[in-house]
Amino acid sequence: MTTFLLVLVFGVLGVSLRYFALQITHSWGAEASIYTIFMCNLLGCFAIGALFSFKSINPAVTHSLVLAVGVGLLGGFTTFSTYSWDTLRLLMNGEWGKAVLYFVASPITGLLSCWLGFQTVKWVGSISG
Repeated sequence: MTTFLLVLVFGVLGVSLRYFALQITHSWGAEASIYTIFMCNLLGCFAIGALFSFKSINPAVTHSLVLAVGVGLLGGFTTFSTYSWDTLRLLMNGEWGKAVLYFVASPITGLLSCWLGFQTVKWVGSISG
């Protein structure tokens, strides 16, 4: 239960940081949000790489802390960091086929799913109204 609460609290912090970053750049125009999220993604990817590297050289880093920071904080800040870490982990484990499939399939199927969700709601709205 303690780990769950840590992930929850760190997740709220991560989401809040992303929201704060978007609010800062909101006045710069709609396109600024793309660059803000891009920078959040890069920062999150750097941070998750650093987190797992630090864990590998410091046995005092607990699994609960890794989950709180990796899943909570960075997952709330950007899910792209987890996607990048999972791809790198597969590559480091020599699972090249899985890594390439995951790397290529995730954004393509994610974009397709987003489009399908958009079109479904648009279609339901057109038949109900």
